[in-house]
Amino acid sequence: MAQTLLLGLNNGVNAMKRMIFIVMIAMLTIAASEEPDWRLELREQIESQEACDLLYVTNLRETELGGDTATSGRAHCRDGRNFDFARLKPYLSFEFKACEIQVC
Repeated sequence: MAQTLLLGLNNGVNAMKRMIFIVMIAMLTIAASEEPDWRLELREQIESQEACDLLYVTNLRETELGGDTATSGRAHCRDGRNFDFARLKPYLSFEFKACEIQVC
């Protein structure tokens, strides 16, 4: 009887652990899918102007300039192209410059 009681408690504990694990995974998935506003704007703008499916961003810099935040970095497209981007103020559009092979 005592063994059956302990087995039942262990099953309840394991079920609780599984439930907590599932909730944590769901929370991490939601947090990972939330992008900052500037990134959503970058994704939409580079898609429409350069036909770029944004894969990831590198060299990200956010700098305070006169009370506004300037944002710049490098956008990497799914097709292998790269673009440097910059925006001096949050209400302006991003500017793009294609990264090309440079020979010196």
